[in-house]
Amino acid sequence: MSKITRSIIATTLCLLPFQAMSAEPSADVLRHGSYPWNYEGKLPRAPRPALIAGACTSATPTPRVLLAGDSWAQYMWDDDAHNIIFDKFGMADHLAISQSLGTNPGAGYRGSEYAISGSEAREWVDTANYPWIANVVAKLQAEPSIDTVMLSIGGNDVLAGKSGGGWYKDMDLDGAGSEDTFFTRLLADSTTIANAITSTRPQVDVLLSSYEYPNFNTGALCLLYACPKRRDLSRDPGSNLITDAELNAMMLNIESRRIAWTNANPRLHFDHGIGEMHYYYGDGISAAGVLPRPGQQALDYLPFPAGNPDQPSLRENFRNIADPIHLDAEGYRYKVSVQTETTFFPKFRGDVSLTLASLGGNLDGWSDGVNAGNDHIILGDDGTR
Repeated sequence: MSKITRSIIATTLCLLPFQAMSAEPSADVLRHGSYPWNYEGKLPRAPRPALIAGACTSATPTPRVLLAGDSWAQYMWDDDAHNIIFDKFGMADHLAISQSLGTNPGAGYRGSEYAISGSEAREWVDTANYPWIANVVAKLQAEPSIDTVMLSIGGNDVLAGKSGGGWYKDMDLDGAGSEDTFFTRLLADSTTIANAITSTRPQVDVLLSSYEYPNFNTGALCLLYACPKRRDLSRDPGSNLITDAELNAMMLNIESRRIAWTNANPRLHFDHGIGEMHYYYGDGISAAGVLPRPGQQALDYLPFPAGNPDQPSLRENFRNIADPIHLDAEGYRYKVSVQTETTFFPKFRGDVSLTLASLGGNLDGWSDGVNAGNDHIILGDDGTR
């Protein structure tokens, strides 16, 4: 997002009436999946820019990935993050597709979309009132070349908080085992969604997209969403408000359970991205590139946790100055780059047919036709050489 866009958002949000920023959570803030920055309906999509020169420009792109789920899937689609990164990986002949809505329309909607801001897993499995599962299945049936569904789901079930039947700090004090009961229900609903996808055909796998360390410290605009939502995620907000580190611990708890869930099913794969922003941007204490990068190797995905679990992601990583949850377009491109490196690139490439081993020393290196060296290996085409 450009600085001009951020400025416009800041000005717009600051002009909201003061009574909308009361100390107590408003009905809109507590309504499941409602964000003050949502847009209504569908976002008009600009034509994709020209592909990188020489990157499969003669091929008609084949749909291979479908993005489905909540606002994280919606924003990645709205930003065209996957197709931009596929292009940069030299695989512009492979296409990600989706249909998104910027606001959850609620029960009874009958549109064809399946990347829905604010949607919850418990809504997805309520197929009598929500069409999301049916829409995904219909699109998979219409596009037989798709072999991966990137699914982002569950975050809004958690953020429903105490007021909406979601997660909140110390919830076990209101009933022994309440937290485990909540997560058991969430994983059961997630399983229902995943099973509906994988049962469409044997070639379709699910990549479960993780979330990221949030940052609820939104300054003067905190009362617009972050402050009341932090209170809603606390059993006793007056004396025991959930901290940044505890919010991170909640995220790690979620992702640990989801790692175990995906490990138990060979058709499910996990995208470990929690801590990526700390690795790429730093955490305000350590510089970029210092903190651990999220591990990508099942079963443990070590290092897990990545980044610094005691610190929130930097405010500069978020969608706008009031949003504590959603990454900006650049952040999502970093996330998709890791997904592509780990999942999509190997899948698009297929089985490795030839491996060339470096001999090292002065027996390997590079030449651009004029100069040469053996300090590292360079292979490729820079457009002129």
